[in-house]
Amino acid sequence: MPMQMVAAALVAIRFNANLPLSLALVWFSNPLTMPAIFYFEYLVGTWLLDMPPLAFEYELSFEWFKEKLYEIGLPLFLGSFVCGVVLATTGFFSINALWKQNVIKRWRMRQQDRRKKA
Repeated sequence: MPMQMVAAALVAIRFNANLPLSLALVWFSNPLTMPAIFYFEYLVGTWLLDMPPLAFEYELSFEWFKEKLYEIGLPLFLGSFVCGVVLATTGFFSINALWKQNVIKRWRMRQQDRRKKA
């Protein structure tokens, strides 16, 4: 997505999320990693649709993508959607668990400090 840092910043501000983390995580998908990410998502889509993956050579051009869109569009879209949902859900519950663990740890430390002072 062009201008994804701007979109990430606006969403982070709107939902009161961690702005520096949101901007840093956008860089996982950059021009160097995008072909590998898209290919993995395409493979996930072909697996879910029970289709054989096509043997093709990737070319970073709009013409190539326009030509191959019909063949790879549905598996790529489905694989991207499923990977996004799985990673977002995993990230949400992982961060939530880490946050709860940190809160409990700090609460116990405060209790210990109060006992020492008493």
